[in-house]
Amino acid sequence: MTYVIEDETKNIIVASGSLVIEHNLFEKLSHIENIVTHIDYRGQGHAKTIINALIKEAGELKVDLYCDEKN
Repeated sequence: MTYVIEDETKNIIVASGSLVIEHNLFEKLSHIENIVTHIDYRGQGHAKTIINALIKEAGELKVDLYCDEKN
């Protein structure tokens, strides 16, 4: 599942992120991946909005989110 925030006045994608649900032999896991925000829209809370929506979508599943220090 992918969430996207768009600036419809400029017809550009402002931010996006994905939730991947993995099924293995023992459990279902979820991972938040590829959280990105257009450089002109950073610092406005768009990534936080997407992450919160993805966590809500995961429901009661454990959610992993890994990020690089430089990000």
